[in-house]
Amino acid sequence: MEYIDRRTTSYCRVVQRSVKVEFSIFLKKGNLEVCATCTGIEEVCKNCPVIQYNNLYPPATQKRLPPV
Repeated sequence: MEYIDRRTTSYCRVVQRSVKVEFSIFLKKGNLEVCATCTGIEEVCKNCPVIQYNNLYPPATQKRLPPV
């Protein structure tokens, strides 16, 4: 299984502090799976692209990204 993991620390203007953001990309059973996480998740984060992505494409579900 191919696996790419990218972690970075970034300043978030919404929560006004540094947060750790992680993107994991891997190939599983022929499907490209992407998972994004953040350590600074609070109620005000509901409009964050990381949170919105995980709500649209939750890990380990049948809902997939459109093929490229």
